[in-house]
Amino acid sequence: MEAELLDAALSFISGARHGLSARLAGALAAIREASAMCSPLR
Repeated sequence: MEAELLDAALSFISGARHGLSARLAGALAAIREASAMCSPLR
């Protein structure tokens, strides 16, 4: 029982971390795109 609970918690934590990093990467890409569009160099 305890091992199952621990396993579920670990998978939840790793899944949350993966989702967070994906969201961060998406936000960074959007910021980079916006700064490229607003940049006077283009």
